[in-house]
Amino acid sequence: MSVFNGQRFVEQAVRSVLEQTFADFDFVAVDNRSTDATWRILQRLADTDRRLRLVRNDRNGTYVEGRTLGIARAETDWVALMDADDVSHPDRLARQTAFIQAHGDGLGAVGTWGRYIDEDGKVAGYIQTPLATMDEFRARYERRDSLVLLDPSAVLHRATFESVGGYRADAVPAADLDLWYRMAESGRAVLAVPEALMDYRVHSGSESATRTMLQRRKTHFVNYNMRRRRDGVDEIGWHEFETRVWARLPYRLPRLRRDLGFTYFKRAAIHFGCGNYARFGATLLLAGVLNPTLVVRRLSAQIRLRRNLGAAGLAATPWHPP
Repeated sequence: MSVFNGQRFVEQAVRSVLEQTFADFDFVAVDNRSTDATWRILQRLADTDRRLRLVRNDRNGTYVEGRTLGIARAETDWVALMDADDVSHPDRLARQTAFIQAHGDGLGAVGTWGRYIDEDGKVAGYIQTPLATMDEFRARYERRDSLVLLDPSAVLHRATFESVGGYRADAVPAADLDLWYRMAESGRAVLAVPEALMDYRVHSGSESATRTMLQRRKTHFVNYNMRRRRDGVDEIGWHEFETRVWARLPYRLPRLRRDLGFTYFKRAAIHFGCGNYARFGATLLLAGVLNPTLVVRRLSAQIRLRRNLGAAGLAATPWHPP
């Protein structure tokens, strides 16, 4: 876990890991020079559980730099990720461990489905990724579709992470997508346990909320290079992408319109979760004008998931090892 100034949620996040039904792990928490009470909270928790190992970064790096530092301290074949404002359900690690054991070799990363929660922990929606089976993974890979996992729910095969070069700085804040692509291209599958095993907190100060437009542009950059690699063409750098590819109006304008719609949809979701229904309606309307296909698809998916997952929202179809 990489954390910076996470005092509001970090204790709940840490305890959700320490209280897992699967208990045989070390928990490395990397503090990126927090200026609030985060470090003191981590120290207090570490005093009560020897599995919690603390690392203090010597500078305030990005979240992937903190993660990379933590992964380097790991001594296991698999490394589970955790964000400092999310909540792991009690059986998360047990279910992912069973999933990995059932699928044998060939996996690079295993995520889970999840639930969106607001600042107070209220469930605001559901997350379902389309990589629950090996057939789904192969089909999406062959079509060059996005390989999306709920990033902080992922468990990484450490040797694969290292062999593909880990996270790449110029892909931040879409470095997770870039990593999944390169793991898949190395011959390792990227899958998700089809159960909601993590609560993903969305709030106004979250990384995903504050950097959405940059994240979208970096996603285009990552996708562009993915296609180049699979066509046997050398990748290009971020600066070249911005000046030679993104600068072309026929390329940029349709994507920019869709990205703005995506951004306003995400803001609408935050307003809904916080109970600001007037702002929710206004931003949802704007998202619909900019990107109607996205809004219809996402709202339909949420309605379907709410129906399928039920009031508890724990799992659509509980997965059992074959």
